[in-house]
This record gives sequence, C-alpha cells and structure tokens, in this order.
Amino acid sequence: MIADRKNAHFVWLGVEPIYKISKILNVEKNKIMRMDPEELLYKERNELALLKDHVLVCYHGRTSSFISDFLERAHRINTHYIEGGIKKVYGKEL
Repeated sequence: MIADRKNAHFVWLGVEPIYKISKILNVEKNKIMRMDPEELLYKERNELALLKDHVLVCYHGRTSSFISDFLERAHRINTHYIEGGIKKVYGKEL
C-alpha cells in the first residue's frame, strides 16, 4: 500500500531472484529492485536519495530496519520497511 501511494519501489536486500520476490509480494517485477545492503552503507548521499520513500525488504526485517534507520540518521532519507521481513509475508523461510 505504501509503495502504491508514493509510487515507490520495493528494495529487496536478499539474494533470491526478483521474480520469486514479486510472486511473494504479489507485485510486478518492475516494482522491485535488488540491492546489496552492505554496498548501501558506502554509497554517496545523492545515490541513496533515490531510495526516498521506497520499501526495504529483507528476510526477517532486521537488515531492512537497520538500513532504514541508517538512511534516516546519517542521510535524512526517509524509507520504509516490512516489519518481520519476507518471512512474515510468506509465512515461512525462503
């Protein structure tokens, strides 16, 4: 719902292919991008600003929560995340 309202994307922070995550989230593949969470820590602010209002998604919600907090504190970039991660949405481990 958040992604639709703000015309934002989901940012998958895991290793599974986007097509699998799009089925689980029930969204089109073009609304999901995959990023390495560690690389996000070292990107320039102008690159990170592109993530404004996007929804971060990881396995259990811990990494996406950490990255979302980091973006807010260090760069003042507001993002969202799915609490409980993909496991909560899918109902089981991937």
